[in-house]
Amino acid sequence: MKTLMNCLALWLCLGAPHAYGREFHAGQQPVLVTNCFAFTEGPVVDPRGYVYFSDIPNQRIHRWSPRAGLETVVANSHGANGLAFDTQGNLIVCEGDGRALARIAPDGTRTVLAATYRGRQFNSPNDLWLDQTNGIYFTDPRYGAVGDADLGFHVYYLAPGAREPVCLITNMVMPNGIVGTPDGTRLYVADWGAQTTYVYDIVAPGVLANPRMFAPQRCDGLDLDEAGNVYLTGGMRDFSSYVTVYDARGRQIDRLVIPEKPTNLGFSRDGKTLFITAGHSLYAARRATRQEQRERIARFTPFEQPNQPIGTGRGVYPGRVAWSHDPRAAAWQCGDTNSWWRDDCTDPRRVAAMLAAGLRALTGQASDAKAWQMLFAYSNPAQGRPRRGYTRGQKIAIKLNCVQSLKAYATPDGYLSIAPQLVHALLQQLVYTAGVAQADITVFDALALMDDHVFVYCTGAFPKVHFADFTGQFGRERAAPASNAVLRFTCAICRAVSPMRTISSIWPS
Repeated sequence: MKTLMNCLALWLCLGAPHAYGREFHAGQQPVLVTNCFAFTEGPVVDPRGYVYFSDIPNQRIHRWSPRAGLETVVANSHGANGLAFDTQGNLIVCEGDGRALARIAPDGTRTVLAATYRGRQFNSPNDLWLDQTNGIYFTDPRYGAVGDADLGFHVYYLAPGAREPVCLITNMVMPNGIVGTPDGTRLYVADWGAQTTYVYDIVAPGVLANPRMFAPQRCDGLDLDEAGNVYLTGGMRDFSSYVTVYDARGRQIDRLVIPEKPTNLGFSRDGKTLFITAGHSLYAARRATRQEQRERIARFTPFEQPNQPIGTGRGVYPGRVAWSHDPRAAAWQCGDTNSWWRDDCTDPRRVAAMLAAGLRALTGQASDAKAWQMLFAYSNPAQGRPRRGYTRGQKIAIKLNCVQSLKAYATPDGYLSIAPQLVHALLQQLVYTAGVAQADITVFDALALMDDHVFVYCTGAFPKVHFADFTGQFGRERAAPASNAVLRFTCAICRAVSPMRTISSIWPS
């Protein structure tokens, strides 16, 4: 039966008719070209009109055309992600698993162009753009495990003929999509981690200046049309199933709804068709003419009106958002201003007071103890418990975001990370106000290192609390995947109790 089902699935993928046609109507939403892949990325069109794209988990690079249909051109792609063609017709590939930039000649010959910077291996080259001289601008983040990441998450330029790139941008959280203008004067770079897309002036090949925010939007891939409009995957609020279009000045002028979450996009050689990789599929859409774009701009109204609630209020106090503000909590002139984690720079008493004020405002209660009782009474039914306050033995997990501590336990001066005073204040509330046993509390980040500023600061006062991170060194516990541990949560999006794979070592049985 399993074999029969697999054969049926294969027939459906290969035999299903494609909705793509040669004619598109103005304003038509994207239509399906081909599907049944694991995760598509990197669409690019060659001079003959073939659309090349990568299927990352399946280690394939495919191409498609209306006449020839779907073909596999590379069967072992080394985790190919972003793709581009140089002026000689070679396919330039960002190899995530191979941790290299590679060139694939028309006869299939693969050549590694670059794999290291100052003797250190690239992380996972993600996306790229070639200038008029075949110089390569590319991003090098790392998604997932970071244990073998040797470099920061930076943006580089590989000059024609060079064996090693120059590093251009070092202050992004997680650089991703990248594209430049045809005249080579501007470079757009999406910082996925900062949920912002930036634009830079290119003053010479491999030389950038005047960085500035282009759009406050998280974006995976992006591209330009002949009018200079910028197409970003995702939406303003989150990585949603949209392609959002901005004019060259950063004004949103259009939005396409995609059936799956888009990952990247690229235009046909004539600029009339936009190809979009999304989830398991490849889509296509006709680009609006300049006159149609002008008409859309003239009649455009924002999709989301300012200061208007979105959706139905949920939570312990439906629709309420608690805001706690105290400018005196942080002293910007405290001597060594880079050491923001010290108590003379961040006042622990004021931070604790802000947390307590937010807790009471969120629940509408007059005391911290009543506020915790109300929070537990609200969340317990989602875990199959009676609607009542905290019960001894309940486990509490505090998920930190240690994104700046990916490679070292001692966070460099000047880097932003988690305020240890806030973690300490939350532990105080849970232990001494809510009555949770220290051994039932876990503080963790399964994908990064927990820096010393948090760990050392908190373990002295709370020695029985579990602290877990990616490697489990120097007193931390190691976060390891497990199939028998279940994390239950409720949220407005899920609308249900959702089981998740979680971390075995931090929930002692």
